[in-house]
Amino acid sequence: MSKHETYKDQLINGFAHDILYAQRHWFTYQQIKQNWHKINALSNEDKEWVLLLKDSSVQLTIMYLAKIYDSSGQRNNKQTRCLRDLMKSLSEEKLDGAKKVLRIAPNLWSDFSAKHSKTLEIIDCNDAQLFIDQVQLFLNREFPKNGMEENKLLKNLKNRRNKITVHNDAVGFNDSFSGEDAFTLISLANAVLDYLNSFVPEVSIHIKDQNYMIKYQINKIFNGL
Repeated sequence: MSKHETYKDQLINGFAHDILYAQRHWFTYQQIKQNWHKINALSNEDKEWVLLLKDSSVQLTIMYLAKIYDSSGQRNNKQTRCLRDLMKSLSEEKLDGAKKVLRIAPNLWSDFSAKHSKTLEIIDCNDAQLFIDQVQLFLNREFPKNGMEENKLLKNLKNRRNKITVHNDAVGFNDSFSGEDAFTLISLANAVLDYLNSFVPEVSIHIKDQNYMIKYQINKIFNGL
């Protein structure tokens, strides 16, 4: 598989796909949470259905985020479709091309930074030329070296996946990964996808917003529409 084919595969079949499902399941949980005060007014069948959706949406949000932020497969001489390996498939030519676009049209960065301002604060990026470097640093901090500050968001995500979602350890575990943390990681992934779509236009993919459909269906259950 050529580098271009690898990049396209990782972007479409991995990264964008996993963002789509992570945010779908996260949004489903948020809609249930907003209506939770009505749970006892539901029929037994609807209540059981909501409880199933609630548990599934939490677990699947964790699973899809873990796929996005998984460790690189390169140490085992294989390719994965995680964000780390997607970034490794970005050629220097692609990165240089993106920086050239940003130098020529700085207004594009203004629009991008306004849209993703909170995410840029999280990765401490205020320079268009350093976006990919700062994303890479954010990922590297999961395994800190040389006094680097540990990335607690990624650590907590992996602990949640490993100790509860996947293995269900029979020991006490303080789950410190919140819905807000999940939203932060989804937002970062969306910012990276937007950056690639905007400044590395070799392959562009846009995620369909299905929040309205999810909100409608959850409201239909709780309000008997």
